[in-house]
Amino acid sequence: MSDFELCPDVRLAVPDDLPGILALMKEACAENSSHPMNELKVLDMCMRHFNKQGAMLAVIGEPGTPVAYCLSIIDQIWYSDDYQLLELSLFVSETHRKSTYAKQLLEFLKTSSESLRLDLTCGVFSNSRTEAKVRLYARKLPQVGAFFCFHPSVAN
Repeated sequence: MSDFELCPDVRLAVPDDLPGILALMKEACAENSSHPMNELKVLDMCMRHFNKQGAMLAVIGEPGTPVAYCLSIIDQIWYSDDYQLLELSLFVSETHRKSTYAKQLLEFLKTSSESLRLDLTCGVFSNSRTEAKVRLYARKLPQVGAFFCFHPSVAN
């Protein structure tokens, strides 16, 4: 059994995927974030993958038309000299939510973690559609904590 049999649709992003990835990231931000997306910051993070600077961008879909992505980085743990594979975003377009794409991207991350011999750290940070993603992560990964976010009132 090859390492990637559980994620046959996943591939690493190529430059032709970038416009589609940015569109998916805008969709993810609109659905899940309480902060506006800074396209230049997102583009810079994507370019870290293409320039082999400690980021990995996995996608599903034909080259030029991705329908799902996962962005992760190799990052030093803040309190240690050790590094981790840190998932920043995993998103499947709404038209493909009944697929196995999220499971495949998560399996790809786990396989990458094994190959790199780095802990994989993932989180579910979302304003909507959170329950299904939490259930998926709970089935596939050991839970070691939780995220909480307080949004202060903004004075007018």
